[in-house]
Amino acid sequence: MKCVLHVGIHKTGSSAIQEAFDGYDDGMTRYADLGDCNHSIPLQIIFDRDLAADHQKRMGLSEAEMQAEALRLVQRLDQALEGDLQQLILSGEEVSAFPEHSLAALREHLLRAADEINVLMFVREPLNWQASVYQEVLKYGETDPFHTGNRDIRGRYVRLANVFGTDNVRVVKYEDKRQHGGDIISFFCDLIGVDRGQLCVDGTHVNKSLSEQATKILYRHNCLYPYRAGGGAVFQAHLNFFFHLSEIFDKDGKLDHAMFGVVVDKDDYIFLKDELGVNYDLSFPTDKDVVAYLDDIDPAAIAKIGSFLASHGFDYDYASDPDMAISTLFQFCAAQSFIEMGTVPNTKVDQLIAKRDQLEFERDHARRFPWKYLGQALGLKR
Repeated sequence: MKCVLHVGIHKTGSSAIQEAFDGYDDGMTRYADLGDCNHSIPLQIIFDRDLAADHQKRMGLSEAEMQAEALRLVQRLDQALEGDLQQLILSGEEVSAFPEHSLAALREHLLRAADEINVLMFVREPLNWQASVYQEVLKYGETDPFHTGNRDIRGRYVRLANVFGTDNVRVVKYEDKRQHGGDIISFFCDLIGVDRGQLCVDGTHVNKSLSEQATKILYRHNCLYPYRAGGGAVFQAHLNFFFHLSEIFDKDGKLDHAMFGVVVDKDDYIFLKDELGVNYDLSFPTDKDVVAYLDDIDPAAIAKIGSFLASHGFDYDYASDPDMAISTLFQFCAAQSFIEMGTVPNTKVDQLIAKRDQLEFERDHARRFPWKYLGQALGLKR
């Protein structure tokens, strides 16, 4: 059996591939069922608890809960490796960030059942990739556009090649999906020899990006309220905040990717060209002030947030206090998350529902027994 290990990298269509293959098993090719179609966190929990620490802290899990989860996930991975298969697919962007000792542990485990492991790593045009990656990490509380974890293509490749062998690690340009009408799923199917028509997916998957102003507001929010932990409800509040921004600014302009030239590590792309023959145009400016760009929020964007909040009962003039608008929007999202997940009692709503039920009962009672209320109606009873 061959194991296909798809390792992203981030923002190269991985989510589309994972969602398309989730549950796939045609008897010859199987997509591993680890409880989540993105295998990043499950594989972190099994093979690199240091990398999984962020997930543990974010979700508020105890050490005992993490150990139990690791045992459960090993069982699921072993079940995925069972049977007379031709190939098993694992897909997780975070695997490309594993240190060598964790990659080696993963390799050893897979080779208990697999005869070979083929690693598939996508790379992307530098400006588009860097802007897209930054929008992604903003969702999880990041602020620094120069954060080194957003780069290091060369390091990722070298670690993978050292563990799995250069002949077993293939680097593919994300932009080559154009050969398949821009459909990354069809491109991936072609690479691994699976019939696209057997997947229960229609059309081309599109991963919607945040607009320019939504990105700047999320950046400002993260600067105001650094987020790293708090449990599931707090994590969901941040995701709700992200999705509300994407809806409020749905029709706004795109992020200026040219601003991220200063963030790109050109040495990564020189390495790709010189060592692997993967060539990208690097003739873009690298002297733009990306931080000043992210700090520059259009007053019209704050007005849009104010209109949204006013439609939900928050009547306040936010024009002179944009930080208050951003804070209030997040509090609105947090309240929604806490109520939906049952983390805190919805006291105000419960009180209003109880009052409504009481009034409806009194109304119906008065209609059935009007003489009981005649004295009160005439002012004779209190």
